[in-house]
Amino acid sequence: MGAFARGVDVYPIEIPGETSELLPLYWSTIVSAAAVSWSAGDTDANRIADFFRLCVEPDTALQMYSAARAYDVEAHLEAVSQPTLVLHRPAVARSAPISHQHSHRG
Repeated sequence: MGAFARGVDVYPIEIPGETSELLPLYWSTIVSAAAVSWSAGDTDANRIADFFRLCVEPDTALQMYSAARAYDVEAHLEAVSQPTLVLHRPAVARSAPISHQHSHRG
């Protein structure tokens, strides 16, 4: 998920866990969100989404999306003891408020 400490900062739309019957409604959203995230909104996002639809079953994608939203390593950031430089692509950097960025000195 790049340099984000919390998955919800990357994938803000919550999708209920037991949505087998509703999955067709969410499928397009999941694929589009993933493609834009992976490409940082590049013009290739549509091609990436098309490829993803061919390669991944909707049930698997929903599980992946839910897992990606669930991670949160923010409490562990203080444990980083080595100098770390995190660079963001411009589209990604604009999506996280400065207050969520941290400077830790080892």
